[in-house]
Amino acid sequence: MAAIFAGSVAVAEDAPSTYTVKAPSGRFTITQQWWRPDYIATNTDCNASDCGWEATLGFADKSKPQATLAAHPEWYSWPADYRISPDEQWILRDQKTGSGENALFLYHVLPDGQVWRLSQHIDDLVWRALLAPLHRTRNDYYHLEVVFVSWDIPASTIHLKAFATSNERDEKTSFDGHSIISYDFKHYTVTFK
Repeated sequence: MAAIFAGSVAVAEDAPSTYTVKAPSGRFTITQQWWRPDYIATNTDCNASDCGWEATLGFADKSKPQATLAAHPEWYSWPADYRISPDEQWILRDQKTGSGENALFLYHVLPDGQVWRLSQHIDDLVWRALLAPLHRTRNDYYHLEVVFVSWDIPASTIHLKAFATSNERDEKTSFDGHSIISYDFKHYTVTFK
C-alpha cells in the first residue's frame, strides 16, 4: 500500500505490485500495476509524479485491443477499486486521491473492444449538483467522497452516496450519505432525493 508524506510517495518494498479484477464472464481482465522508472532505486524513493499505478483492460479475445484505463499523468499513489456492471458494458473506477477523498471515472466497454471514458469525473458532477443549490463549492468542504451503491442497468443509472464535512463543521450543510444519488449514464445527468 502507498502513503503520501510531504509530497512524496512511500510504498513498502514488499507491497503487491499487481492487482487484477476479472469480469464475471471472463470477457476481460483489468490489471493494475505499480510503475517505477529504472532511475529510481526503490519504491520508497518515489514521488507522485515519478511513480504510480497504471491500469489496463485486456480482452480474453486477443483480436481486441488492450485499453489503458490509468497512466501517467492521471495515475495515483493508490490502486483503484473497479466496479464492473452486471452486463459488463460499464466500469466504474473508484480512485482514492487523498485523505478521505476520491474521484470516480466511468468507462464504457463496447462490443467491438473499444473503451471510452467519460471526460468529466462523476464525483465532480455529483458535487456540482449537490452544492449549487446551497451556493457552495467543494472548497467549502473536506473529506469529500462519493461512494458506489449499486448498478441499475435497465434504468441506465449508477446509485451513489455522498459524504463530506463542512469546513464550518455545520451538520446542516454536511453530507452524511443518507440520500441516494443517481447518475444516468445515457443522459449524463445527476438526480438526488
